[in-house]
Amino acid sequence: MGKFILTNKNFNFSKARNIKLSLRNKKAQAWSLDVVIACIIFTVGLMVLYVYAVNYTNSAGVDLEKLFYEGNNVAELLLSNDNGVVSHDIINQTKLENFYNTNYKDNKKSFGVTSDFYFSIDGMKINNSSIQFIGKLNQSSVISIVKVTRFTIYENKPVKLEVYSWK
Repeated sequence: MGKFILTNKNFNFSKARNIKLSLRNKKAQAWSLDVVIACIIFTVGLMVLYVYAVNYTNSAGVDLEKLFYEGNNVAELLLSNDNGVVSHDIINQTKLENFYNTNYKDNKKSFGVTSDFYFSIDGMKINNSSIQFIGKLNQSSVISIVKVTRFTIYENKPVKLEVYSWK
Protein backbone atom coordinates (compact mmCIF):
# COMPACT_ATOMS: atom_id res chain seq x y z
CA MET A 1 0.00 0.00 0.00
CA GLY A 2 1.14 3.39 -0.73
CA LYS A 3 1.31 6.52 1.22
CA PHE A 4 -1.37 9.06 0.77
CA ILE A 5 -0.22 12.57 1.06
CA LEU A 6 -2.77 15.28 0.97
CA THR A 7 -1.54 18.48 -0.26
CA ASN A 8 -3.51 21.55 -0.84
CA LYS A 9 -1.61 24.59 -1.68
CA ASN A 10 -4.49 26.95 -0.81
CA PHE A 11 -5.12 25.49 2.66
CA ASN A 12 -3.31 27.25 5.49
CA PHE A 13 -3.01 25.11 8.62
CA SER A 14 -1.97 27.99 10.88
CA LYS A 15 -5.10 29.95 9.90
CA ALA A 16 -7.33 26.97 10.69
CA ARG A 17 -5.65 26.51 14.06
CA ASN A 18 -6.18 30.20 14.89
CA ILE A 19 -9.86 30.00 13.95
CA LYS A 20 -10.28 26.89 16.06
CA LEU A 21 -8.57 28.54 19.05
CA SER A 22 -10.61 31.71 18.71
CA LEU A 23 -13.88 29.70 18.67
CA ARG A 24 -12.77 27.79 21.72
CA ASN A 25 -12.01 31.05 23.57
CA LYS A 26 -15.44 32.49 22.71
CA LYS A 27 -17.16 29.38 24.03
CA ALA A 28 -15.18 29.65 27.27
CA GLN A 29 -16.05 33.32 27.61
CA ALA A 30 -19.76 32.63 27.14
CA TRP A 31 -19.66 29.80 29.67
CA SER A 32 -17.90 31.93 32.29
CA LEU A 33 -20.42 34.76 31.76
CA ASP A 34 -23.27 32.30 32.42
CA VAL A 35 -21.60 31.15 35.64
CA VAL A 36 -21.10 34.73 36.82
CA ILE A 37 -24.75 35.64 36.18
CA ALA A 38 -25.95 32.46 37.90
CA CYS A 39 -23.76 33.21 40.94
CA ILE A 40 -25.10 36.76 41.14
CA ILE A 41 -28.72 35.56 40.97
CA PHE A 42 -28.05 32.88 43.60
CA THR A 43 -26.33 35.38 45.93
CA VAL A 44 -29.16 37.91 45.60
CA GLY A 45 -31.69 35.15 46.32
CA LEU A 46 -29.80 34.08 49.46
CA MET A 47 -29.59 37.68 50.66
CA VAL A 48 -33.35 38.23 50.20
CA LEU A 49 -34.12 34.97 52.00
CA TYR A 50 -31.79 35.86 54.88
CA VAL A 51 -33.22 39.37 55.32
CA TYR A 52 -36.78 38.04 55.22
CA ALA A 53 -36.06 35.22 57.67
CA VAL A 54 -34.28 37.49 60.16
CA ASN A 55 -36.98 40.16 60.11
CA TYR A 56 -39.87 37.69 60.24
CA THR A 57 -38.60 35.72 63.21
CA ASN A 58 -37.52 38.80 65.15
CA SER A 59 -40.85 40.56 64.84
CA ALA A 60 -42.82 37.45 65.78
CA GLY A 61 -40.56 36.81 68.75
CA VAL A 62 -40.82 40.37 70.01
CA ASP A 63 -44.63 40.34 69.75
CA LEU A 64 -44.88 37.05 71.59
CA GLU A 65 -42.50 38.17 74.34
CA LYS A 66 -44.51 41.37 74.77
CA LEU A 67 -47.76 39.40 75.00
CA PHE A 68 -46.25 37.07 77.63
CA TYR A 69 -45.00 40.07 79.59
CA GLU A 70 -48.36 41.85 79.47
CA GLY A 71 -50.31 38.66 80.25
CA ASN A 72 -48.11 38.01 83.29
CA ASN A 73 -48.42 41.66 84.28
CA VAL A 74 -52.25 41.52 84.16
CA ALA A 75 -52.28 38.27 86.16
CA GLU A 76 -49.97 39.70 88.83
CA LEU A 77 -51.93 42.94 89.09
CA LEU A 78 -55.24 41.09 89.33
CA LEU A 79 -53.85 39.06 92.22
CA SER A 80 -52.37 42.05 94.01
CA ASN A 81 -53.94 43.44 97.16
CA ASP A 82 -53.71 47.06 96.00
CA ASN A 83 -55.04 47.24 92.41
CA GLY A 84 -56.39 43.75 92.01
CA VAL A 85 -59.37 41.70 93.07
CA VAL A 86 -57.84 39.99 96.12
CA SER A 87 -57.65 40.77 99.80
CA HIS A 88 -55.29 38.74 101.98
CA ASP A 89 -54.53 36.42 99.03
CA ILE A 90 -58.20 35.45 98.58
CA ILE A 91 -60.43 36.82 95.80
CA ASN A 92 -62.67 39.49 97.28
CA GLN A 93 -66.17 39.36 95.79
CA THR A 94 -66.72 43.11 96.24
CA LYS A 95 -63.45 43.97 94.45
CA LEU A 96 -64.29 41.48 91.69
CA GLU A 97 -67.69 43.09 91.15
CA ASN A 98 -66.16 46.59 91.17
CA PHE A 99 -63.63 45.47 88.56
CA TYR A 100 -66.43 43.96 86.48
CA ASN A 101 -68.45 47.21 86.63
CA THR A 102 -65.46 49.43 85.72
CA ASN A 103 -65.02 50.39 82.07
CA TYR A 104 -62.68 48.00 80.21
CA LYS A 105 -60.57 50.84 78.80
CA ASP A 106 -60.02 52.21 82.31
CA ASN A 107 -58.97 48.78 83.58
CA LYS A 108 -56.60 48.36 80.65
CA LYS A 109 -55.12 51.80 81.23
CA SER A 110 -54.69 51.19 84.98
CA PHE A 111 -52.79 47.96 84.21
CA GLY A 112 -50.59 49.79 81.69
CA VAL A 113 -50.97 47.25 78.89
CA THR A 114 -51.48 47.80 75.18
CA SER A 115 -52.77 44.38 74.18
CA ASP A 116 -56.34 43.32 74.80
CA PHE A 117 -57.13 40.83 77.54
CA TYR A 118 -59.78 38.99 79.45
CA PHE A 119 -59.68 36.62 82.38
CA SER A 120 -61.81 33.83 83.70
CA ILE A 121 -62.11 32.11 87.06
CA ASP A 122 -63.75 28.73 87.57
CA GLY A 123 -67.24 29.31 89.01
CA MET A 124 -67.04 33.11 88.85
CA LYS A 125 -70.22 34.95 89.85
CA ILE A 126 -71.18 38.61 89.62
CA ASN A 127 -74.37 39.70 91.44
CA ASN A 128 -75.13 35.99 92.04
CA SER A 129 -75.07 35.29 88.28
CA SER A 130 -72.49 33.01 86.69
CA ILE A 131 -70.27 34.71 84.13
CA GLN A 132 -67.62 33.24 81.88
CA PHE A 133 -65.06 36.07 81.71
CA ILE A 134 -64.25 39.68 82.55
CA GLY A 135 -62.56 41.89 79.94
CA LYS A 136 -62.73 42.13 76.19
CA LEU A 137 -63.41 38.87 74.37
CA ASN A 138 -61.51 38.41 71.12
CA GLN A 139 -64.15 38.62 68.37
CA SER A 140 -61.97 39.22 65.34
CA SER A 141 -59.12 37.26 63.83
CA VAL A 142 -56.23 36.98 66.27
CA ILE A 143 -52.59 37.14 65.21
CA SER A 144 -51.12 35.95 68.52
CA ILE A 145 -52.69 34.90 71.80
CA VAL A 146 -51.13 34.01 75.14
CA LYS A 147 -52.69 32.22 78.09
CA VAL A 148 -51.32 32.79 81.59
CA THR A 149 -52.58 30.58 84.42
CA ARG A 150 -52.41 31.34 88.14
CA PHE A 151 -53.93 29.54 91.09
CA THR A 152 -55.82 31.38 93.80
CA ILE A 153 -58.69 30.96 96.27
CA TYR A 154 -62.27 31.92 95.39
CA GLU A 155 -65.25 31.13 97.60
CA ASN A 156 -62.99 29.10 99.89
CA LYS A 157 -61.92 26.77 97.05
CA PRO A 158 -58.68 26.65 95.04
CA VAL A 159 -59.39 27.81 91.48
CA LYS A 160 -57.55 28.65 88.28
CA LEU A 161 -57.31 32.25 87.13
CA GLU A 162 -56.68 32.24 83.38
CA VAL A 163 -55.64 35.45 81.65
CA TYR A 164 -55.77 35.62 77.85
CA SER A 165 -53.83 38.40 76.14
CA TRP A 166 -53.83 38.86 72.37
CA LYS A 167 -53.17 41.07 69.35
